[in-house]
Amino acid sequence: MEHGHGGISDMFPCLYAFAATGTAAILRVSESSATWAKKFLDLGPQGIMFLVIDSTESAIDIIPPIGIRDSAHSIVRVSGYNIDEGYLGSYQEEMVIMCQVESVEGVKNVGEISTVDGIDCIQMGSLDLSASMGYL
Repeated sequence: MEHGHGGISDMFPCLYAFAATGTAAILRVSESSATWAKKFLDLGPQGIMFLVIDSTESAIDIIPPIGIRDSAHSIVRVSGYNIDEGYLGSYQEEMVIMCQVESVEGVKNVGEISTVDGIDCIQMGSLDLSASMGYL
């Protein structure tokens, strides 16, 4: 979702195809913010990858809030349009949260970033990292 022309509505056919084959879907979001995180969570992927995480603060900001997910859960795909009665109690355990470290600053802070509760995986963005080091 970061590069290219695709938008949120383009994700539905992909998510349906993944679901039909039992394949987990990880969305690489276009912006690492709470507002966009909610939109992407509503689509119902099994994981979300947040971009340009350079510090513990930026990592903490993207973790879905513990407790109340959102009152719109009954009208979105993720909860089966309210068919999945256990969704609100289980979504955090079932959701994979990934962070992409893409800068020299992020590499310096990766140890601290990895301690943020709720982050399941850290991935290096090698092309952006090399660009931040001056190697295009």
